[in-house]
Amino acid sequence: MTETNALNLHSYIVLKILNALEQEPINSKILLQKIAFLILRKYKQLFNYADFKPHKFGPYSASLEQTLEELENLDEVKVSKKEGIKITPKGEKFLKELEAFIDSQNLPKIEDFEGFIVNIKRDFKDFSRNEILAFIYKSFPDYISSSIEADKIDYEKEFLKLYEKGKLGISKIAELLNWSYDKVYDYIKNHGKLVIQ
Repeated sequence: MTETNALNLHSYIVLKILNALEQEPINSKILLQKIAFLILRKYKQLFNYADFKPHKFGPYSASLEQTLEELENLDEVKVSKKEGIKITPKGEKFLKELEAFIDSQNLPKIEDFEGFIVNIKRDFKDFSRNEILAFIYKSFPDYISSSIEADKIDYEKEFLKLYEKGKLGISKIAELLNWSYDKVYDYIKNHGKLVIQ
């Protein structure tokens, strides 16, 4: 893949994520990186181009970071601490051009790529910095070797908050913490609000 095509692919990925869910912004660069990581893990042909490596906040793609900066410099995305990261009208236009280019290349269709982006963004868009890091660190321990945060996170507390938000169930927390279902149930009962669904 040429450097221009790789840049276009990275731009396509970033803009597709930002365009999903009626263009709801992503609140931080860390969250954007982790959402991209979770999406691209399902699509190995795309995952390899993102080149995620262990980094101080878990899996990190320098190429996606550079692409985000380039898109910001071209006014195709807006990045602000207050409003988060969002696609601009110019970015929408560029995304349509990228989609038309990709369609013209007769490339094999990526099975349900857009639907998967929507699902992952919907599931993770409201995670705080520590919640997403806790989830990623426990789900993908191979990516924490360079982390400066992994030992500082109170995993039980973060997963309890995610449970109370309805984002994680008892079984998933048990899996992530390597606890029994009963131990998680008792922890939640003693430290939080047990949600009966």
